[in-house]
Amino acid sequence: MGQPIRLLLSAAVALVVPAVHSLDLRLLPLTDANAPRRFEINGALGQQVHLEASRNLTNWMLVAATNSPSASVALEDSQAPYFAQRFYRARLNPPVDAPKTVAPVLEPGQGATAVITTNGGSLSLTDSNGSTYQLNLPPGALAETETITMRPVAALPGVALTGGLQAMVDLEPDGLQLLRPATLTITPARQLQLAQFIPVTYYDGHEVTLGISTLQNGKVQFPISHFSGYGFGHGSMQDLANLQRRNPPKNFKDAAQKVADYLTQMTREGRGSPGPYDQAMLETLVRDIYDDVLLPNAKASLKNDFILICNVAEFVRWVGLLQGGIADIDHFQRELKEAPAIYVQAARNALDRALQRCLTSNDAKEGLRFYRYFYTFVGYQQGGIEGFRDENFYDSWGQYLPRFQKYFRFELDFESRIEFHTDTTQIFHVRADKLEIKPDNQPWFRYGMKGSGPLNYLEFTFPSNDPMCQIITGKQDSTMNVLALRFPTKRKSYLCPDDQDPGFDVDLYITLGEPTETITANCFGQSFTTQQHLFQDIFTAAHADGTQAAGSLLMTNWNFAPQSRIVARKSVNRPIEVDGGSATEVTEFTLWHAPKP
Repeated sequence: MGQPIRLLLSAAVALVVPAVHSLDLRLLPLTDANAPRRFEINGALGQQVHLEASRNLTNWMLVAATNSPSASVALEDSQAPYFAQRFYRARLNPPVDAPKTVAPVLEPGQGATAVITTNGGSLSLTDSNGSTYQLNLPPGALAETETITMRPVAALPGVALTGGLQAMVDLEPDGLQLLRPATLTITPARQLQLAQFIPVTYYDGHEVTLGISTLQNGKVQFPISHFSGYGFGHGSMQDLANLQRRNPPKNFKDAAQKVADYLTQMTREGRGSPGPYDQAMLETLVRDIYDDVLLPNAKASLKNDFILICNVAEFVRWVGLLQGGIADIDHFQRELKEAPAIYVQAARNALDRALQRCLTSNDAKEGLRFYRYFYTFVGYQQGGIEGFRDENFYDSWGQYLPRFQKYFRFELDFESRIEFHTDTTQIFHVRADKLEIKPDNQPWFRYGMKGSGPLNYLEFTFPSNDPMCQIITGKQDSTMNVLALRFPTKRKSYLCPDDQDPGFDVDLYITLGEPTETITANCFGQSFTTQQHLFQDIFTAAHADGTQAAGSLLMTNWNFAPQSRIVARKSVNRPIEVDGGSATEVTEFTLWHAPKP
């Protein structure tokens, strides 16, 4: 891991310089309190340098990076003026994500795929050798509807098993964390050789280790809390020892590895059903996971958001061991209540800290973090895990909502001009200013922000086809509704976010509510008034091809601009065809972050 070479506080200066480094990090003089903070780093010739910032000396995020072409390099933090206090450090040649070391060879074909909702479901598959796989997801396992895929694994390069890989399956989407554990049941095509049985799992493409499995009537069962690869092979004692020496997956502690080791030993020795001694040993090992890993981290999570989110995910996996029958769940009732009670309090602390960061900064992404935290915690609560059903926490959204709605508030400007190229020009020019968009009262739904506002007609030219009739005037009588504003984030940051910039795009769903034009015409010397919805029909037809060039109903892939009042902007100027007629459309959306005091 790259060493911090200098540490700088925004209010006072504290320099921490390990002797092995000769770099010098300096804050350059400021001429304006609202100007970006600029730093000079000396002694970095030809090296990769990262400037990182933190509010608490614990969670660090990348601010700027460069491959220094000279001994002295300048980096700046444009976000600094928005923080009352910020700490900085520079790092030399920081580590990059390790390349995947596990590359399973999948059988040809598409495998089996199913769309499974939060109500649960199942998926089955038979591989080319005749082994069958059944994946059962209970209600509450998924936070939202997912497309689940199972693919048979033909080979696992780099994993030596003298008896070969017998049956294995890859679960997608890779890395998906479940709120409640699922069960994978493998029915082998050939009889199990218990003395050679080795359960295998790989994790995020980086780790291969012994899997935690049980035998039921000749079938192999795995409790699943995380989507990766699961299966088994036949091998020697040396093969088993080689797997035992591999590092366990991250966040899967040595204590959990001991459970896998013991279960594998039982199977190889023909003890498919544990006797009293085995039951006592397994209960001790499972309790060690709680005492040595989960409980200390739960207490630490009261002050650390990152530990909280990751530790809750590990707790769910631990509950999966109990629900999978590895140990008697009735013997762990104290633990099943103790840890969630700590998590609920830690969740409140995390939300308070996140909301405070929202109110003291001008960064809409802090609001997103708060939003994501609450969505995560409520998801666990609704997942049916014993101990998480704290109604006070569930209802506490009402306490946070008024403050959060003031901060995580947006305004939308919309302007569109559509001009038809005909003998008699038709022009529809409308604008909506400062449409208010804010979270609704149910933040755990996927689309949780709504708003509406008037659509004003700036120019309206609609000549009549009847030479005896004349259009006198046209005026607006309409509204524009924002159905939803969402910020998709990377799946892996949902349950266990790192402290790097989360990054997200903006998806905006809008509709023209009930837009009508009040048209006054004079025909044969008599005036009359009608109401139509010409602009709605034209604008919708202009985007009916699904190109979403301006995003009439769906706007995707807006670039989020951090630390700017303008969150995103999207515009289009293009020729279009509507009902066989040619026209030109000029449309622009601008989304503003507009918190209220």
